[in-house]
Order: sequence, then C-alpha cells, then structure tokens
Amino acid sequence: MRAAFTFLLGLAGLAACGAKRAPVPPPELAAWQKYTTALDSSLYHLRSVEGSRRTGDAATTFTAWFDGGELRVLVANNDMRDYGATSARYYYDGPHLAYVREHGLRRMQAAAGDSTRLHEVESQITFNAEGAVVAGRTSTDGISAPFDVLTARGLLVTGTALRDSALAIRGRGGRK
Repeated sequence: MRAAFTFLLGLAGLAACGAKRAPVPPPELAAWQKYTTALDSSLYHLRSVEGSRRTGDAATTFTAWFDGGELRVLVANNDMRDYGATSARYYYDGPHLAYVREHGLRRMQAAAGDSTRLHEVESQITFNAEGAVVAGRTSTDGISAPFDVLTARGLLVTGTALRDSALAIRGRGGRK
C-alpha cells in the first residue's frame, strides 16, 4: 500500500511540475499498468525511430521511443504467418527490459490431446535488472493459464534484441 501511495504521489508530482519522466514504480503488475498508462500518454513528446527485423518466417516491425539517449518504450508487431501474430509493448528501465505486455493469436495446443489451432494469448511480465522474472501472468483464450517461463524468456530475449536494433537505428540517425 505504501509503495502504491509513493508511486501515485510520484505521478502527481510529475503532472504538477510538467516533467517528462515519472519515477520507475515497484515491480507489482498493477503499479506497472498505471505507470505505463501515464508513460504511453506522453510518448508524443519523445523522439522515435522505426525499424524491422526478420527471424525465420517471423517478421517484426517496431517503433521505439527515446527520452534523451535512453530507450523508454518499444511497440512491436510480430507476424508469424500461419503460427499467428502478436503485438507487444516493451518498457525499459535504463538498458534493462523491465515490463512487457503482449497480446495476440498464437498457434498451439491449449491442453494435451487438443488439436493445434490459433488461441488468443495475453502476457504481462516484470523483470528485475538481472533479467529474472519478478511477477507475471498469462492467459489463453481469456482463461488464466499457468505462468510460462519459456514465454517469459522468449519475451526477454526478443525485447533485448529489439532494443539493440532500435539503438543501432538511432545511432544511424534514425535511418534503417
């Protein structure tokens, strides 16, 4: 409760002084949801770069927003052709991925014995500076699913690779 109050007080201070950046909240998912809502509403003040990358059959396009030299938010749309498509929002604290929210359709088996088909998937995960999962939740077709460590690891690896691509594009003056 105290951490939530401190976080909300920080947001109020941000609004009052007109600063561009709120303090990073504690890692609880609810706090991150509030923080990212405030951050998302201020993206138009930040410099952005666009890029794309391909891994096998998957094609990803992204937009990354920087506050000074620091990457703050990266929005990626991933098209995996017959295997589905997802959209993810990656939030960074310094050079580290801190929070990711993903939503989309993914071809998989929902349970043992089921046929493979497209399922609606949703994930929210927070990471510490070392890349370990702090908190997370996932759902498949709107039903809470057991937390999937492989999904978390995949989002961390993807978020890091996209960060590196965005930084390289920014270093070239925003040219792909």
